[in-house]
Amino acid sequence: MNNKKAIIDIARFHHLRVCYVVDRPANDPLLNEVLAAACFGKTDWNVAEWDALIKHIRQSNLTVGEFLTECENEGANNE
Repeated sequence: MNNKKAIIDIARFHHLRVCYVVDRPANDPLLNEVLAAACFGKTDWNVAEWDALIKHIRQSNLTVGEFLTECENEGANNE
């Protein structure tokens, strides 16, 4: 994860709407960062859970920066 941040500055994308990030190519660093934040480290997904996660992102009106902050806050609350 740290290597991605060295390659790309995610903060420069914070103004973009997160709902459009899921349409990026699968190897896109921004998409990977958003999905990693939304997954909270979970790696075992069934299709229904994954579809619900993607639907949540697609329906969000938040910017990438707001979404990442929200995920960090939810992750801190789950610990």
